[in-house]
Amino acid sequence: MLNFLLGPTLDFIKSNYIVIITVTVLIFIFITSFKIAITSVKRLKTEIGPFYPFDIFFPQGGTWSVGYFLIAIIVLGLLIFFMAKGGFYLSPA
Repeated sequence: MLNFLLGPTLDFIKSNYIVIITVTVLIFIFITSFKIAITSVKRLKTEIGPFYPFDIFFPQGGTWSVGYFLIAIIVLGLLIFFMAKGGFYLSPA
């Protein structure tokens, strides 16, 4: 009975061990990087110093930061437009 249950499982593992190891390593890397990011975000200081030009929620010098934000949105929008309509593909030249 035990051989009947373990036989197909062991055959599956033997035929797909590379994929199983790759997925396990990728999951480990993802979880580790997630935990490192969360711990570093928890250690950030929430108080505002005089050298930092932003408040927690609203920028104090909002014109330059809003301008850069709009420029970034426009550039990303143009990139998406040209990738979709311009026939650009991610491939070697």
